[in-house]
Amino acid sequence: MLLTKTKTHPTAQQQNHNAPPINVLYIAGLGRSGSTVLNRVLGEIDGFFPAGEILHFFTRGINNNELCTCGEPVSDCEIWGKVISQLGDRIYRLVPLIDPFRDGRQIGKYIFNVCSVFIPWRPKWFAKKLRIYRYFVSHIYHSLQSLTDCRVIVDSSKNAAYAQILADIPNVRLHVIHLIRDSRGVAFSLTKKRRRPGIPWREEYMDQFKPFMGSLLWSAANLLAEKLKKKAVHYTRIRYHDFVVNPHEVLQKILYQMEIPFRPEDLSHLTEHTVQLKKRHIISGNPSRSQNGQIKLTEDVEWKTKLSKRNKIVVTALTFPFLYRYGFFSKSGQNESCAADSISPNGKRE
Repeated sequence: MLLTKTKTHPTAQQQNHNAPPINVLYIAGLGRSGSTVLNRVLGEIDGFFPAGEILHFFTRGINNNELCTCGEPVSDCEIWGKVISQLGDRIYRLVPLIDPFRDGRQIGKYIFNVCSVFIPWRPKWFAKKLRIYRYFVSHIYHSLQSLTDCRVIVDSSKNAAYAQILADIPNVRLHVIHLIRDSRGVAFSLTKKRRRPGIPWREEYMDQFKPFMGSLLWSAANLLAEKLKKKAVHYTRIRYHDFVVNPHEVLQKILYQMEIPFRPEDLSHLTEHTVQLKKRHIISGNPSRSQNGQIKLTEDVEWKTKLSKRNKIVVTALTFPFLYRYGFFSKSGQNESCAADSISPNGKRE
């Protein structure tokens, strides 16, 4: 099998050489960790565009034409419809061929694709597919910045392999928020049957996993998210619990780490325990992406009473090293984990 070291698509390099830098605030981690809520809250800051999970734009947006949170199909949305138009008709033919994350339900193929993104040497055919994919992904972010005139695109895709691809796109400044929720809460949430939003014309549900598999996915997702430290301009680790308890402090920390000037009024949509949300153009995410108006920020702790004792033991045992590392057993300071690992552009911890 021929192997080749991947290089950025030359056409993308030429096109983006003189383009302005794009700040992408990327939320990494595992699903059911509060990423959609964090995306919404960040998206209310002046100049921030809450895009949702751009990772799924090719499949759920272009192929399936699902609903944007504005209420229109993606192809008719005033933002995403124009993004598709700028990509051109060829994208409809290419999506099934180039999207490495399209086959999420084919576990073997999906794992191969994710692993191939992280290694410097990969099969020649996959390297070519990745170059083309990176080229079109680049177009999406440049189009979004141009259409919305935003200073930051908030992307809650969470997938660390996709973030790795973003980091290799010229002119993209990747700022990573590694969002962590207690593994037992995530494992319990993953067992729930939840209808996927954006497709009212058919009944489809979000992925479900038993606690054992949920524990493995949680550990793997957080391990891969930590690898983004070397690729990101800034990397900040926060716990969802800390965000819900003190959203002002967490958001100020994120903005400070990104070195983006902000005014006190930029956080005026937040009170101590509530947030005021407006209708936005968000693709993919859990049902909370469509909520508008005044929303109460609360932590879902249902797992403490409804997750069986046996499953609590299993999940705790399988994820113990990370739970300990992230401060979930610490009795001192709710924000200990938030400050535990912040890395600036010079590589120093802050």
